[in-house]
Amino acid sequence: MKFQTNRFRVNIGSSPEDTVDLREEPSSRRPRTYPPPACNRCRKYKKKCSKTLPACKTCTDAGRRCSYFNFDSNRAQSTEVLQARIQWLTEYIEHNIHQRPEEGANSSASAGKEGLNVEQDGISDDSPRFWEKPSISLLPMQSLLNGPSDRNGDRRNDEKSPKTTTIHPLHNSLSPATRRTSVEDGQELPLSCINAYFDHVHRGYPFLDKQRVVQARDRYIGQNLVPEDADSMMLYLVVAIGRTTLERSGKLPRTDINEIEMPYQTFISHCIKKEDLDSVRILLLLCLYSLFDPLGIKTWTIVGILTRQALILGLPQLRIVTEKTSEALDEHSNRLFWSIFVIDRMVSISVGQAPGLAVRDLRVPLPAITVDEFASPQRVELSSMLLVSRHVIQLRRIEGEILERIHLRAPTDTASLSLPDKAAIISMLRYEVDKWYSEGCLIAQPEAGNIRIHDSLTWLNARYNQLLMMLYYPGHFNQPYQSSSNELLLDFVQKSIGYNHFLFEQHQLPLNYITLSRMVQISLSLCHCFAYTALTSFPAKGGIENCIEILSAFDSSWRQAHILAEAMHNFLLLITTFEDRFANSTEIVQVPWTLRPTVEPTLKSWLLSLREDLITISRNTLGKDNCFQFIERWDIGIANSYPPLEILN
Repeated sequence: MKFQTNRFRVNIGSSPEDTVDLREEPSSRRPRTYPPPACNRCRKYKKKCSKTLPACKTCTDAGRRCSYFNFDSNRAQSTEVLQARIQWLTEYIEHNIHQRPEEGANSSASAGKEGLNVEQDGISDDSPRFWEKPSISLLPMQSLLNGPSDRNGDRRNDEKSPKTTTIHPLHNSLSPATRRTSVEDGQELPLSCINAYFDHVHRGYPFLDKQRVVQARDRYIGQNLVPEDADSMMLYLVVAIGRTTLERSGKLPRTDINEIEMPYQTFISHCIKKEDLDSVRILLLLCLYSLFDPLGIKTWTIVGILTRQALILGLPQLRIVTEKTSEALDEHSNRLFWSIFVIDRMVSISVGQAPGLAVRDLRVPLPAITVDEFASPQRVELSSMLLVSRHVIQLRRIEGEILERIHLRAPTDTASLSLPDKAAIISMLRYEVDKWYSEGCLIAQPEAGNIRIHDSLTWLNARYNQLLMMLYYPGHFNQPYQSSSNELLLDFVQKSIGYNHFLFEQHQLPLNYITLSRMVQISLSLCHCFAYTALTSFPAKGGIENCIEILSAFDSSWRQAHILAEAMHNFLLLITTFEDRFANSTEIVQVPWTLRPTVEPTLKSWLLSLREDLITISRNTLGKDNCFQFIERWDIGIANSYPPLEILN
């Protein structure tokens, strides 16, 4: 006989009273909704959803927002969700504290900062505070009591003053109403400057931790600058650089640089005494700010100190990850080195001098994403930023190669090269430039605003034509001059001017020392091309007018920019006079430049005088020994570049 077992489920916890209560509930009660089995992304890709807080594992690994806890049924449990998120965040913080040895040093440093803040209680409440100064004007405390100080005067009295008076407060040059309405999003000005820095400058120089800067802002809000504190000094410089970005993009009105004073001596003396990574970061920030300060210490001088500090700390060396060091710390050191490399090469190609980091065998890895950054929700943005940073590094590498192999090559070495050897070097460098441009087109993307410029197509085309202009620049390497080379050079110069002017119209061209240096190189190239141009007219008159417009937009403190603008006005008048005389001639004769007779004395003397003015401007702007001033065989081109005298008469 077979027995059959039937299983039934009995609700042990229920009672007749409970059953009656449930039945007595109104019939209008909404039916109970159960949570979905998975989030939208896991259901789309048919993955198993972990349903963990605050996001499932699949969405966390992909860097996407999880939709599992956005459903109505889960939203009703907001208290449980919030508690779970707090628990997860607490465990994450405790786990990372034991892995990062710098946290203990930062906590001790913050304790020291609290002690410094206690000493500041003696400062009167009427003194300007750190975040009340949108113009980033910085004066020593002693000079604030005695009135404005002379930038070039003797400052030995400041050195004799006690250390308690070396705190540098920030003045306020804009009214509170202006501060609130100047920034489009209406947020506080320091936070806007910080965001502008990390949206634009950080993409080319990714060596700072944004979270650390924001925490320093929260800690020092309403307080003065602490000279001997690294966080306070970096925060001060980040706000100053970010403000220049907002002024360039038109988000804030431009300030008068004559009313601004940056305590370069305080920063440099601190960084020389402290040989650590933070001192190098402060020096790098100071270099970036000095690009916008025509009255301060030259950027070339600060870059020299920065590169030597980097060599002392061994940043160009390949670091091996050990138990005492973490991968994240090594990655931050790598990013710091490449940021120094970028600004070193950028300044050296601008001034026509040898770079400070003359390291032949670079084995430092390129900037890469860390494990924590890969797991963060900002993974896509961080990856895009690092791609832009690598692209900028490659640009500076090519600029360094052009500077070393074309412009800084020894004349004896250049004389020993044959024309096919020179053509091979030019061809190889041209291939690298074209390859860089094609890779840049892949990462370029349209931007709704004008804060970011390193991944825009206009900036890419401007730098591409600038590289080609440097490649065919009329120096001792590119001799003898040929008509085809001159036409190529003039074409690249015109395109470079056109794209820079478009950046200027879109408020994407920074009016700093680098832009002024490039304008000097462009003016010398234009003057050379005019001496070797065709007989009919000079096709770059519109480009000269665009150069004058850009140079005239510089602040009045940029004296060399306005002197160069006057020289370009004189150049434009010379071209107009030449074209008018040629148009009034009775016949048109095309004569090869090697057979043209001597030019009319008035026009030749005019052009020679313009040439001397441009060379003087280049020496005052770029340095007395810049390589761009040595344009050989200029007089031969001038003597053979104009029509016969009987045509002009």
